[in-house]
Amino acid sequence: LFFIHNMEDGGAQRVLAHLVNNMDPGQFDITVVALFGGGVNEQILLPNIHYRAIFPRAIPGNSKLQRLFTPEYLHRLFIKEKYDIEVAYLEGMTARIISGCKDPDTKLVCWIHSTFATQVEGASCFRNMDEARTYYGRFDSVVGVSASVQQSFKRIFPQASRVEVLYNTVESEK
Repeated sequence: LFFIHNMEDGGAQRVLAHLVNNMDPGQFDITVVALFGGGVNEQILLPNIHYRAIFPRAIPGNSKLQRLFTPEYLHRLFIKEKYDIEVAYLEGMTARIISGCKDPDTKLVCWIHSTFATQVEGASCFRNMDEARTYYGRFDSVVGVSASVQQSFKRIFPQASRVEVLYNTVESEK
């Protein structure tokens, strides 16, 4: 499972579409779930990619509303199927929701695309810094798209282990 905020016309959304489209469908059964639908990058997903949006479009104030609930509750509410790997493919609310997975057999990955300058930025979708530390700590792996993203995450969350760099996939011919 790759879980992303939306599939609108952003860089991370385009990179995710290229990534999943180029994964071997004989080896991987891939699902992309967007919190909010209607993005232009939905249309470039290949037919073998399972796709769904939880809500048809963005809901104003959704981050504040979702902070009222625990990550575990949100995960049960939004992620109905069982997956062997769940990837929060952007920092923020998707990371908070995926971190609520309680299945010990599911590997959790958080794919970070932005640098965090402050603790406030690092914990922006969590209730507070303590909650952010706790739930980011549940990930088996944190992936930064560059060394600067990796370093900023480690600076804000020094207790995090297994923070690695994996550069974005790029279809250079396009």
